[in-house]
Amino acid sequence: MTGAAATPTLTRRRAVLGVVDQIVGSASNYLTAFVAAVVLVPDQFGSFVAAYAVVTVLCAVGRALVGEPLLTQVPTASGRGLGASALGAAVVLGVAGAALCVVAGLVWGGGVGAGLLALAVWVPGALAVDAGRYVLLARAETGRALLVDAVWALSQVTILGGIALTGAWSVVGVGAAWGVGALVALIAVAAVTPEARAGLAASRPGRWFTASRDVAGWFSVASVLGQAQVYLVLLLSGLALVPAEVGALRAVQLLVFQPPVTLFAALLVLATPVMARHWAAGDRAGLRRTRWVALAATGVLAAVLLLAVPLRGVLLEVLFPRYVDAAPLVLPIVLQTALSGAAVPFLAQVRGARRGGALVGLQAVTAVATLSGAALGLVADGLLGLAWGLAASALAATSAAAVVGRRVETSATERAPSPAPGAAEVPA
Repeated sequence: MTGAAATPTLTRRRAVLGVVDQIVGSASNYLTAFVAAVVLVPDQFGSFVAAYAVVTVLCAVGRALVGEPLLTQVPTASGRGLGASALGAAVVLGVAGAALCVVAGLVWGGGVGAGLLALAVWVPGALAVDAGRYVLLARAETGRALLVDAVWALSQVTILGGIALTGAWSVVGVGAAWGVGALVALIAVAAVTPEARAGLAASRPGRWFTASRDVAGWFSVASVLGQAQVYLVLLLSGLALVPAEVGALRAVQLLVFQPPVTLFAALLVLATPVMARHWAAGDRAGLRRTRWVALAATGVLAAVLLLAVPLRGVLLEVLFPRYVDAAPLVLPIVLQTALSGAAVPFLAQVRGARRGGALVGLQAVTAVATLSGAALGLVADGLLGLAWGLAASALAATSAAAVVGRRVETSATERAPSPAPGAAEVPA
């Protein structure tokens, strides 16, 4: 039997589960890097970091081509055909990514090459699981997405625990814990996602690439710009600051930037499908209502974050005692984080309206503002100037997002919802 797959409403409970899912997923990724840093000798760890960075980029590209467009496509699609096609496309991209890792590993050689060869086999499963999660998130099935991430995390912890008992730590072992965890999570995806049970024969990956061609390329460019921005700021900091200053900046970011950003990312994932449904229906009131709810959520997070300013001395003493002298950096980094969070509702509007060009434009503005602010700050006042430069750049980027987001909102017109292109049905 075929039919339209209704998208559940994003209730408060589903929203909370979505936030928890984002935390669990991020924690699982951090666990891999953390364990590698603790158990591998420096040479091994350096090789693993380089190899894992390549795999991380491949996963980010896969998410930009499949996962992120799913948030805008699935909520307005009829049936489950589009989600099934997306899963098939993720497998195709995963196989291509694995082949790329093998070639790069053979060419690179040495420890990094060995690391790439060890991780290559797990790439298709990782991309398929990520796509499955995004199908569920696009349908507001956040509890099922949380189950998938929890299975991955628990499987990874179990395997790492087994390796710890033997003491036979290696790059291959740490990578295998991540990869086998992904394969176990893939079983969970198949269990809770009807699209996955349709099978590869029914998935027709080409249909996804056709249906998402108007946004997938733009989303990929935006993703690459975002990653390039991060790495260029790190490179700039490394060239202009001494290692101790770089460590101080990173410690403060781990304290007041990284945790909130995880929550802001969860909010973006949750808000985008809702915006997509309102946009497809030409529901301006719904767009405004969702924007204000999201702004209220970011405001609450920002208010909690501001508590770190008066408590910065205590927090650094407890968590990062080596960097208590970095307390002056806390205020500008808190402001940067809070301002960046305020952009999330507007970015969700742009994504939900499938304005890929506008999204890339905003990411380009953010990258230029960030690099300019960081460079000018460094010239003006070293490390502290860099921090304030990042805060100023966040204000500029958020202002641009607000302008574009409001324009997208006012351009919505009343019309009947229409299915996303290529949304053919398959048996549920």
